[in-house]
Amino acid sequence: MYREPPESPPVVVTSDKLVQAFDSATGKPLWEVELESGGYPRLASTGAILVVAVGKLAKVIDLHHGKVLYELPLEFSVAAAVADGARVVLAGDRGLVCLDARGVMWCVRPVESEEGFFGTRDVAFGVHDGQGRPVARLARFAGERVSRSDYGLCLGTSIAQPDVNT
Repeated sequence: MYREPPESPPVVVTSDKLVQAFDSATGKPLWEVELESGGYPRLASTGAILVVAVGKLAKVIDLHHGKVLYELPLEFSVAAAVADGARVVLAGDRGLVCLDARGVMWCVRPVESEEGFFGTRDVAFGVHDGQGRPVARLARFAGERVSRSDYGLCLGTSIAQPDVNT
């Protein structure tokens, strides 16, 4: 039992593909939301919203009432979810997305490279704002030493983009 109730209800993900929240004082269920199948859920909470990502779909849920605020189809499978203040960042094998209770704030996703990223036609990464407009792009770097590892894409001494599975 808590000396003082927490600000947000305790949340459990069940093996039946449900997210359930409970009253911290009584233990009674407050709400539940059904999840999609297709992977292990990744969760992050800001205290006001709960983001649950399974595979290539994220659900943003009002933590206190259980209402699904919106669903976000993703271009990548989510490997990690991290909350910072009112924002949640979802990171995956081929991109990042930053969102809040209203929607997407920005994202990094693969874009087709015209010049060829590694000397052939390959994938580069673009930064897009919340409306999907391109803001910046990781383009070909002439004369730079380029390498990949489990920790990211390295240009000289700086890491430019996480790239988990290559």
